[in-house]
Amino acid sequence: MCKISLKPQPLLLSLGLLGGRGGLAALVLATCAVVAPAQVITGGFSCTVVDRQDGNPLRKARVVLESPALFQPRVYSTDQRGEIRAVLLPVGNYQITISQPGYLSAKLSDLRIGVGTNLSRTLDLALLPGVDRVKAQAGELAMTGAR
Repeated sequence: MCKISLKPQPLLLSLGLLGGRGGLAALVLATCAVVAPAQVITGGFSCTVVDRQDGNPLRKARVVLESPALFQPRVYSTDQRGEIRAVLLPVGNYQITISQPGYLSAKLSDLRIGVGTNLSRTLDLALLPGVDRVKAQAGELAMTGAR
C-alpha cells in the first residue's frame, strides 16, 4: 500500500542519493503516492438498455450521465449487447437519461455513486406506436434521421 508523505524533502534526498538502481524504487514510490488518491475517490456505473416488450438489447442507445461532480455531462452509446460502462466517476449524485430513436426516453434521478461503488442497472425503454421494432432495436432509425 502506498503511503503519502507530507514532507517531500526525504523523497527528494533519496532520489538524489540513490542514483542508479535505487532511483527507480524511489520513482515508483513517488508515482504510487500520486496515483493512489484517484483509486479511492471514484466509482463506476454500468447498464444494459433493453426493449421493454421483448427484452432484446438496444444498440446505439444514448446514455447521458449528469452530475454537479462532473465538469460536463458524459455521453455514451450502447454496444451490440446494449451495454455501457462508465468508470472513474467522481463521487456524487447523478441523473441518467437514456434515449433511442423510436422509443420513449427514460430518466433515473438521484443515483448515488459512492467511493469504490460499481452500480449496475438494467433499463428498459418502451417502443413508440407505429415504429418498426427491428430497425429501432438495431439503432437504424438514428442513421436515417427518423424519430
